[in-house]
Amino acid sequence: MVRRGVTTAPLRDWHGVTASSSDEVRLLWLLDNNMNGSLPTELGDLTDLTQLIITGAKGVTGPIPTSLAKLSKLDELNLTGLGLTGTIPPELAQLDKLTGLFLSDLQLSDSIPPEFGDFAALGELEITGTGIRGSIPSKLGQIDSL
Repeated sequence: MVRRGVTTAPLRDWHGVTASSSDEVRLLWLLDNNMNGSLPTELGDLTDLTQLIITGAKGVTGPIPTSLAKLSKLDELNLTGLGLTGTIPPELAQLDKLTGLFLSDLQLSDSIPPEFGDFAALGELEITGTGIRGSIPSKLGQIDSL
């Protein structure tokens, strides 16, 4: 049942959401949806989130929220094909469990933060078609798992 844009359905029944038995959001997969607006800073409050995948929605604009750095259990972050602008927040380097980071086909500027060389577990990194310029931080080449 949906009333005024709010659903009363259990969280486990929401499209693109996988939740634990205690209704903690673990996976958020919103692929090729017709979404608009900015990414809410409240995404950083989903502290049990392990995968955040939002792709193919050019109507999602604005910056990448720095609050995503609070997602300490996150192992995959994929924000590919959105209308995001601005810079890549260096705070994302605090995600020490991150094994996959995909930030392609965005409208970003500046360069890859040097802090990204601090990722310990990163195995996949894709930053293409973004408008990023400058050199690749040398510490990225020293990540054994990459």
